[in-house]
Amino acid sequence: MNKDGYDLIVSADAKRFYFESVGKRGCFQKQIAFVPIGRTSYNLALLDYDPNISDYSDLPVTDNGDMERVMATVINAIYEFFEMNPVATIYFAGNTPAKTRLYQAVINNCLDMGSKEFVIYGRQDDEWFPFTRSGRYTGFLIRKNA
Repeated sequence: MNKDGYDLIVSADAKRFYFESVGKRGCFQKQIAFVPIGRTSYNLALLDYDPNISDYSDLPVTDNGDMERVMATVINAIYEFFEMNPVATIYFAGNTPAKTRLYQAVINNCLDMGSKEFVIYGRQDDEWFPFTRSGRYTGFLIRKNA
């Protein structure tokens, strides 16, 4: 990711990050949530505010033309989350195959930047493997490198 992310508003426990996506379709409120799924494991969710339900949801597709900036914002939130939770493991997957492919492309791009700060695994057929560019994954785990 070569783009700067959006400014983040961080919850006191550093598990929810809020920002606004500004693009071709307008301004949308978004949230990056790290939801506990184990003692030190968290699910990462990228959510949009849905006025129809007065809450955040992962179902809307914003298509606001700022995907690179949104993904850069998610990466920034991951770094900040790990500052407060250095032994955590983050799980994430798209709620559609297209979103999962997008997340894999973002990981590939981050690997190009030479980051050795994280250990990344990909899920294939309910098993975890070290992430490789050529793998086809249905989910991802990330943790800080020791």
